[in-house]
Amino acid sequence: MMQTARMKPKGNPWQRKNQRGVSLIEFMVAITIGMIIVAALSLVLVYSMQARTEVEKQSQQLENGRYAMSLIKQDIQLAGFWGEYQPPNTTVWQTPDPCSNVKTDIGFTPADSGLLVNMPVALQGYSESDATPSCVSNRKSGTDMIVVRRLSTTALNIDADANGSIDSGFTTPNAYFMQHSDCSVSPEEDVFAFDFNQANFRLHKVRPVVSGSISSCKNGGLGGIRQYVQRIFYISTCNICSPNDGIPTLKMVELIPQSSACSGTSCGAFRTTALAEGIDNLQLEYGVDSTGIGGVPDIYDTSPLSSNWSNVTAVKVFVLSRNNTASADYTDDKTYSLNSAGTALTGTPFNDQFRRHLYTATVRASNLSGRRQE
Repeated sequence: MMQTARMKPKGNPWQRKNQRGVSLIEFMVAITIGMIIVAALSLVLVYSMQARTEVEKQSQQLENGRYAMSLIKQDIQLAGFWGEYQPPNTTVWQTPDPCSNVKTDIGFTPADSGLLVNMPVALQGYSESDATPSCVSNRKSGTDMIVVRRLSTTALNIDADANGSIDSGFTTPNAYFMQHSDCSVSPEEDVFAFDFNQANFRLHKVRPVVSGSISSCKNGGLGGIRQYVQRIFYISTCNICSPNDGIPTLKMVELIPQSSACSGTSCGAFRTTALAEGIDNLQLEYGVDSTGIGGVPDIYDTSPLSSNWSNVTAVKVFVLSRNNTASADYTDDKTYSLNSAGTALTGTPFNDQFRRHLYTATVRASNLSGRRQE
């Protein structure tokens, strides 16, 4: 009898047994675990980005504060630089309107009827309670201002060939300049000329003594001229003011050359420049050398008498900077003191979401104090 051959099953039964899909429960568990991991990573990324943003805001605020302080310090140190001219002790010091570009208002007169020289004070302050000059706009209430006056540190040589006349083709910018006379034969010339018309710069340099006698300085070359520099530093309520962005900013109003030729009695234009954003407050104390000896301040005053501005030889500067944007997780509950007495600034603590930093410095007005040490 013949035996029927058995048919072998196709494939490997063990292999078929292990080939099974993922159950719905396993799939949901895997998705849940994945979502938790993604959420955790997203949270870490968000916190990291927020922390980085805060660090950047803080770094910008610190940099702006340091920059604002350095600008003010630099100008105070240069205040009262009159080139080669040394004002005599008999000088009558003026406190003119810093927003006037009229020549007679600025305060320079070589000699009045009493033969006294008139000059504007190098440093002139406005306290928070003083009226705001007309060329200053959007001044923040409760802040101080300071006016700095000097000459440019660069002299223009108008008589290179020393023939006693202005070089052919030489023209000055449309601004005020000062020329000093070194004439040794008094009173042949005024001690200085302050003007915008270069035709009026006719003062001479010193001519050496010849054969033991003093020669007329009018036989020598003309002296150089230096541009007049006047700057007003103040705190504005805005950086961009139309529309108002609400960012307190250190700004400067500067007397600059005008675009057209000067004529009549005035010259120059006033330009406002934003220097540093986020500067919330500026307070100033002026060191007054009332004795006139040594250039060292005897007292510090927030609002010196008009007669004492010429005796200011140092300035204590208090600058308060803040972030440009608020930090949602921060409250400024600090009390700030912007004076030597240590009294709290009005309105502090602010209890807002802006981070702030206070900078202080005592700045010596080198030109003003140095002359008193001689």
